[in-house]
Amino acid sequence: MFRSDYEPFSRIRFRLVEGDLKVEQGEWRLQALKGGTATRVFYENRLGVDLPIPKALIREGMRKDIPKVLANLRRVCLGAG
Repeated sequence: MFRSDYEPFSRIRFRLVEGDLKVEQGEWRLQALKGGTATRVFYENRLGVDLPIPKALIREGMRKDIPKVLANLRRVCLGAG
């Protein structure tokens, strides 16, 4: 279970409040560009687990998945999806 805190048009912060993970928190930061007709998105996520999984494996999974999430966000924002 997560808690999300919203700062309209600029930031969404999230953090784990209950679940199997030790830590998961981060934010989506939105930066208006071109007079508000475009937006740059910054994503930050911190993850900590108490599972017997090598850290390198977790990092590699995030390295593969996060670009896909951002590409899908862009596709949806551009109206293609």
